[in-house]
Amino acid sequence: TYGLLVMLAFVVVVVNLITFKTIESDSNFVNYSGLLRATSYKMAQLSNIVINDKDQIASDRLEKNIQYFESLINSLPKGDYKYGMSPPTHKITIEKLNHVQTLWDTRYKLAYNSILDSKDTNSLRIINEETAIYVDFIDEMVTSYSEYARLKIIHAKIMNGVISIIILLAAVFSFSFINNG
Repeated sequence: TYGLLVMLAFVVVVVNLITFKTIESDSNFVNYSGLLRATSYKMAQLSNIVINDKDQIASDRLEKNIQYFESLINSLPKGDYKYGMSPPTHKITIEKLNHVQTLWDTRYKLAYNSILDSKDTNSLRIINEETAIYVDFIDEMVTSYSEYARLKIIHAKIMNGVISIIILLAAVFSFSFINNG
């Protein structure tokens, strides 16, 4: 029974290490996904400054924010060691992320680049009218993944509780056996 106690204690340690690594990756995914929201609003603000004030500094900052957004949105689906993320496995989150990425590739990146390249006011209108909607899609993705991550933590806590009870029962049985034997 002592071997069983040691083995179960080892299982608890392994479960906790796996849970810690998962939580770290999940929190990084949520944080970097959240940066997509903030960067979307920042790019919309800079776009207005570029068009309305003809500001070159704002134009340079917009270009850097577009590159940063592009880097983030391309890193999220496949995970990125640099950002401390594993690829997401939650199907609903993957679907929402694909939708956000498709909108970026087919609509918003084009609009931002048109603002940079030709100061296109029609593209600015798209950005002004649709940024909040786009950010809502990002928010839905982040929220679904946050809920998924929360459920994984609950599952790990339950596993730890069950294993701890088994360890306690094995210890009580072991001590009873030793005292009676």
